[in-house]
Amino acid sequence: MSRRVRFGLLVALVVATAWSIAGMQLAAGLLLLATLAGPWMWERSPDRDGSGRSEVALPVLAFAGICAASVLLSPALGSFDPWAWRFPLLVLIVAIASRGLSPAALDRIGAAWVAAMAIAGAWAVAQAFTGLDLLALLHLRAHPFVIDSPWPGHFAALGFFNSRITFANALLVPLALAGTWAVRGTGRTRTTALGATALLAFALVLTFTRAAWWGALFAAGIVLWRRGIARIAIACAFVLALGLAVPSVRARFASSMSVGANADRVFIWQRAREVVRDHPVLGVGFGGYARVAQPYYDRVDPAFPMHTWAHDTPLSLLAETGPTGVAAYLWLWLAVYLLGLRAVRRGSATALGLFAGTLAVHAASLFHDVLYDGEVAFALYVAAGLLAALGAATEEQPSAAR
Repeated sequence: MSRRVRFGLLVALVVATAWSIAGMQLAAGLLLLATLAGPWMWERSPDRDGSGRSEVALPVLAFAGICAASVLLSPALGSFDPWAWRFPLLVLIVAIASRGLSPAALDRIGAAWVAAMAIAGAWAVAQAFTGLDLLALLHLRAHPFVIDSPWPGHFAALGFFNSRITFANALLVPLALAGTWAVRGTGRTRTTALGATALLAFALVLTFTRAAWWGALFAAGIVLWRRGIARIAIACAFVLALGLAVPSVRARFASSMSVGANADRVFIWQRAREVVRDHPVLGVGFGGYARVAQPYYDRVDPAFPMHTWAHDTPLSLLAETGPTGVAAYLWLWLAVYLLGLRAVRRGSATALGLFAGTLAVHAASLFHDVLYDGEVAFALYVAAGLLAALGAATEEQPSAAR
């Protein structure tokens, strides 16, 4: 399979990550077929040592295998998406498909991701002020779908998705990429990246998703770290000032630091700990928490409205797959980050953006469940595959986005 075809499929995958869950699955399926059909899958190439594929293969397969086995052993069988265990395989698929592509080509894939999300972000901003649903206008669904926001007279930014939380978390990786190029780039690259960063940050604020806000600030700290503490403080203060100028945003942000305002989340975490206590070794099966946890909620408060996951990805994973699942998940990301750090040390702005963006998603995942949210899971694992591919590059070609 030619590099051009693989490059095109990877671009289609990252574009779909910003626009459509159906498009993501179609692009991922085509990429998988190309991966299985291509003899280059097993060969070394002169500009690639193959370590990206080999170093992430075992932890990816271990984590996916543990999740799949837990579904088979589940006392409830996954009540949401028992096939969600397949998502981590994207790391390996993307890493293999990227073999032989230069760092500059991987930079362009990242740029396509930012451009696609910028289009979604522009619509999300318009949607927040008008309440229009583009998908309904295009007759892609029967009835308009909008969500009121805490800002009176405005609506939550959804992009092309149906959940403000999903859209917010999906924004984090391309936002980190754009922000990195804005800081590390020069000339036209920096100007374009600054505009994309401002647009995506504004769209993120209009989602009113507090965990994603904190994730974005965490990513900003990583990107700006080597630029000095003073610049970090100035940049964060500027972003906060923009958001806090809106009273409803200010109130929403303040509530994220109040235990009293998050009593419902504390209640959910307490129930999750009870599930973990009763299923300490194997868990209840990947995707099975929502069904198994119902009696735990009813025993304390039958009227409590949310019977989904633990609103904390590590805690949900512990409840569903036990300690082995959590350990395999940490192993997977340790392998990815160790590879990615190689590219970061070589000066790749794209690698730094992917590094910061995936860590931002992990930060947000402490308050949301991202492994079952198809759009977010796709974005997270595609970013991991690209980061592993960048880290595996042996040539020290400068990043095009530097």
